Amino acid sequence: MMTMQTGEGMDREGGDMLNKKIAIVLLAASLITLAWAQAIHALTEGSAPALSAPFPTDPDFKPRLGTYYYGFEFNSMNIGSASISIVKEGELYRMHVNARTNSKIDYVYKIRYKGNNLTDMDPLSPKVTQISQTVKSKEKDLVIRFSGDGSIQTTEKESEPGEPDDSDLRRIHPDRYTVDPFSATYLARGYDWKVGSEEVFDVYTGKKRYELRLKCTEKTLVDMGGYRRAAWVIVPVARNLDPAKKPQAQKKPADVRIYLSADDFKDVLRIEASHAIGTFLVRLDRFEPGETLTRP
Repeated sequence: MMTMQTGEGMDREGGDMLNKKIAIVLLAASLITLAWAQAIHALTEGSAPALSAPFPTDPDFKPRLGTYYYGFEFNSMNIGSASISIVKEGELYRMHVNARTNSKIDYVYKIRYKGNNLTDMDPLSPKVTQISQTVKSKEKDLVIRFSGDGSIQTTEKESEPGEPDDSDLRRIHPDRYTVDPFSATYLARGYDWKVGSEEVFDVYTGKKRYELRLKCTEKTLVDMGGYRRAAWVIVPVARNLDPAKKPQAQKKPADVRIYLSADDFKDVLRIEASHAIGTFLVRLDRFEPGETLTRP
């Protein structure tokens, strides 16, 4: 099979890693956090820290309404873009995420991603998350529903040309406060960050559950292209809570750094992820304010 390369040598292995890194943006969204879910997948399992309070320590935080536009880079090469829109529908917040590789990367590893989430902010509780993604010719649709009794139901469907469709239905009953990757971004942005502070909570991706620890390591300035914004540097570490997994020794996690604006907005300004194959960067290009939607 012929392998295409571009820039810094984007082969099939690099494409697989690129897929994981691109998803970081989705976590980043509101964090933006590709997305959190995929960022979590990019992290290595470690030992369990003590859990802190599951709810934000800044009760006044509310995500600002509008659309964030992000660019992706891999080893300084532009590889794609994403938009994350947040609107208010009554007392609920809806997040729309669209991410894609650009035309050059499409020749090697075409990715299209759409996400939709509905979350109540008072208290923070996710309602439903829908994700549709296409990686090359393989399509996957995922729906995560949170019930009032604490259970979480997931329906997943995968399809690929020439192959039979694969469907799966899962239901879990977590014994601790658990959010989906999109709601996790609201939660992470809602903390009152200070250098040295740590927050821990559980995240369910629809297939796996993780304990996610976030640590604020420093306060710095981020170049926004003509001006600078103060930012908290947040370092995430995840531990797989899947009971089917055997305990693993703590390993050095992927080097991921998330830059949250040190102001009332707590915007995701930048995400950096370093790996053996190179450096992945998510950068905020611009923000367009939006308005509250009125339900019909």
